[in-house]
Amino acid sequence: MRQLKRILILVIAMLCVAVSAYAVRLDEIGMEITVPEDFVNLLAEDENANALFEIYQIDKDTFVQTCNASGIIYDAINADLSKEMAISIIDNATTQTVGNLSSYNPFDEFLEEYKSQVETEDYRFVSSEKYEQGELTFIHSVLESTQTEGITIHQYYTIVNGKAITISVTYYDSNYEEQELVSMVQSIQFDQIEKMPNEDINFYVIAGTVGVLVGTGIVYLIYKLAKRKTTPKEEDL
Repeated sequence: MRQLKRILILVIAMLCVAVSAYAVRLDEIGMEITVPEDFVNLLAEDENANALFEIYQIDKDTFVQTCNASGIIYDAINADLSKEMAISIIDNATTQTVGNLSSYNPFDEFLEEYKSQVETEDYRFVSSEKYEQGELTFIHSVLESTQTEGITIHQYYTIVNGKAITISVTYYDSNYEEQELVSMVQSIQFDQIEKMPNEDINFYVIAGTVGVLVGTGIVYLIYKLAKRKTTPKEEDL
């Protein structure tokens, strides 16, 4: 346990950032979002992220491939490993037909079907609501892990400029900070929001573009690797 604590303290020291918050630019969707100071983007060429991969001997190329396969364009963890934030996109004929969720009708039917889509065997649906911010419309959902007590997910889903975007923050210790999360969502800005035609489309096909995004689960992986290093081997007993 002492070794585990020393490893985590070292990681925390390496992940600390000197500013209070910083803007993340996502060129793939023409979006910018401001995140807390201690969030480290694991997909960036960053010495703090690279140090974490090195300490836990995690293959970064494999990690990046996993994110790419899941449509994840941003995945970050905070300094004390209690939160993971992931942003993913889906860009296909269906999302392009929808255009923008803010102008989709009937929205209430979409919301009801969305609720049935996000709940899975691993995650229990808690609540879901419409969240509006200027020209943007999100579905804000809260889910809890059915496998591990204390894990809560806050997920914001929208469709903008023909792309489905999911912003998900996983709290690994249930220490939900509402103001921090709201501030991040309120900071979201797009270069432009195109006026796109809302064509008729099979509603259930649209619902198939949503789901639970929980990032790559790298925090879990880190804890498992750290515990493995501190678990006595049978020959030592």
